[in-house]
Amino acid sequence: PVPAVPPFDTQEAAELAALGVTYQNIVITRTMTQAQFDEMATEAAYQLLVNALPDAALIHCSSGDRASSVFAALLIALGLLSNDDAAAYAENCLLLANSAMIAFVKSYAPVQPRADAIRTAGAGRLRA
Repeated sequence: PVPAVPPFDTQEAAELAALGVTYQNIVITRTMTQAQFDEMATEAAYQLLVNALPDAALIHCSSGDRASSVFAALLIALGLLSNDDAAAYAENCLLLANSAMIAFVKSYAPVQPRADAIRTAGAGRLRA
């Protein structure tokens, strides 16, 4: 069974803003369709990449499955790993353990126009 989604932390955005940290809440659930996952994971991967420029970014979720799946999607969208290799990396090196999320990563297809924007931003970032 899928645990209930914890209540949204309404203070997190304000606390992070006070520290100068960009904050976005991108909803990814274990019960979405593949098309919904592709859309949201592409957006989350894009936001992760552009918010990391020029320093670092933080991505998190309550279990590690969704954050790990977004990082795997970023690796796929950048062309660094195949879907199977990105899923294996997320399983073995991150906290991806949910079978539904693993299946989403293995079938992930980056969505345009963000997919092109990810590659463009990543090309500049990866050269540094």
